Amino acid sequence: MGFSIVVHKEVPKDEICGVVVGHVWYFFNDVYPTLHGGHRPFDPPRWWRRLFEAVEDDEPRPTNANLNPEFAVAAAPEVR
Repeated sequence: MGFSIVVHKEVPKDEICGVVVGHVWYFFNDVYPTLHGGHRPFDPPRWWRRLFEAVEDDEPRPTNANLNPEFAVAAAPEVR
């Protein structure tokens, strides 16, 4: 920011805004939860998370005994 002031002779408002937003995010993400019992005000509400969570089936999925898990993870990390 100091370099922008010296070279361009103007106050870098976008950089100052970025620093302020970064400090606010750090405070509410790292400091505030430890002081208020783990409450995180920037986390989405529970009803919003339920909209996008995968629905778990009650039936177990069939597994293939011939599948090498190391190869499956290397080929497609989402395969479990």
